[in-house]
Amino acid sequence: MSNIHVEIIPGNSQIARGAFGSIDIAVGVNSTTFSSYHVALKVLHGAVTTDNSLTLPVFNELAALRSTSHKNIIPLLSVHAWKNDITFVFPYCSIDLSSILQTFRFRYLKCVPIHFTRLIMKDILEGLAHFHEKHIIHCDMKPGNILLSLEGYFQLADFGLAQRTEQSLPATGLGTLPYRPPELLLGSESYNPSIDLWGAGLIFAELLTCRTLFYGT
Repeated sequence: MSNIHVEIIPGNSQIARGAFGSIDIAVGVNSTTFSSYHVALKVLHGAVTTDNSLTLPVFNELAALRSTSHKNIIPLLSVHAWKNDITFVFPYCSIDLSSILQTFRFRYLKCVPIHFTRLIMKDILEGLAHFHEKHIIHCDMKPGNILLSLEGYFQLADFGLAQRTEQSLPATGLGTLPYRPPELLLGSESYNPSIDLWGAGLIFAELLTCRTLFYGT
């Protein structure tokens, strides 16, 4: 991962922002082949504590990314540290499953074709199977976290809430509300891979109906 040099694009390069930090687009240059391509920078503010160790969520995300290698999981290209911030570098994917669903819902006025749905779900479930084999739970399955790679694969992304099954810790607000399983809504602090399977099932339902199955507060 050390042969990637990142060059920030001048101007407005920020594509998302949240409580964790920001996501920016930049140009990655391979110092071996000198080829260049767009990359996404996930900048995590305050990721390093006063004793120079990583905060637990950042450590869990980094551990999850470095312990997995699969075509249906977005690869971590490199990691950079600056003062108290950590930056993860990923391939830039401009399309996610949420935008695909919106296109079918509002432009084509129909649901995703069944043969396309099969391909999407195959990629999601194979990525999850690899994740679970490594004893890691994604904990935030939703269409916005499923990216379409340049190679045409759907990849799981955004591991900011990832937990290891053997040492999961109590957390509040785990997962995005419409995709959160009933046991977490009822206050359970016991996490297992069924959390991800519930989310995958809701994504499957959304592909079939082009609407969020459980939407609201």
